[in-house]
Amino acid sequence: GSNTRPGGPANRVAVIRRLLSGAHHLTAAGLMRIDTAIGEADMRAPGYLPALLASRTDQRLSAAQQTALRLLAGWDGRAYAPGETGGSSPSSTDAADVTDGPAATLFAQMRTAIVNRLFGGLPGQVVTRLNTLSSESHQYDVTPLDNLALRVIRPHWAGLPPPSLVLVISNRKPAAIIKHALATSLALLTKRYGSAPDKWRRHHAVSHLDSLTGVVGPSATEPFLDRGSWVQQVAFG
Repeated sequence: GSNTRPGGPANRVAVIRRLLSGAHHLTAAGLMRIDTAIGEADMRAPGYLPALLASRTDQRLSAAQQTALRLLAGWDGRAYAPGETGGSSPSSTDAADVTDGPAATLFAQMRTAIVNRLFGGLPGQVVTRLNTLSSESHQYDVTPLDNLALRVIRPHWAGLPPPSLVLVISNRKPAAIIKHALATSLALLTKRYGSAPDKWRRHHAVSHLDSLTGVVGPSATEPFLDRGSWVQQVAFG
């Protein structure tokens, strides 16, 4: 489907290559750690974060905006980090109650704000086609719309110029788009979760696991970890 064709340099493979590049003489346990890291990662983070963090040099940022960007600067890009300080809920948390950490929550909202700012005026069917996310898979993956957005906010990183379909936006300068996304995200998160950034914790996607053979059998519910990483780590007795 279109959601598995990134159409640009932002791609889940980039995260996998980075993890493998420093791996030598792997043991089974070492490979499992890499597999775990792949499953926990928000694959959109490497593409967006450099542009978002570049805005920290703006002297006009409010104290609240500076605090929010510090959250992102200290984030390791994992959507699921159970038990970590500032990460998602502890691994003992019931699947239905797991939440993302504050930084991951802020990042996801800023990414949505950027995409909406640039492409919100397009027909809904076009946006859906380019930005399709299944309810139980690839929730933290890169879509074609992400790569189009990155062509605007990281113009010298992408191989192609900004797409002509955003020329109708009155102000598409990267810094202005990111600052607008930051301001609107802070307003929304403050209204939803309160004024303390460390309380910003959105609900984490949940995956329902069934027999991997397709045969009716045991079923389980777990906090969703992106893609098929856990296929290798889940066995049904």
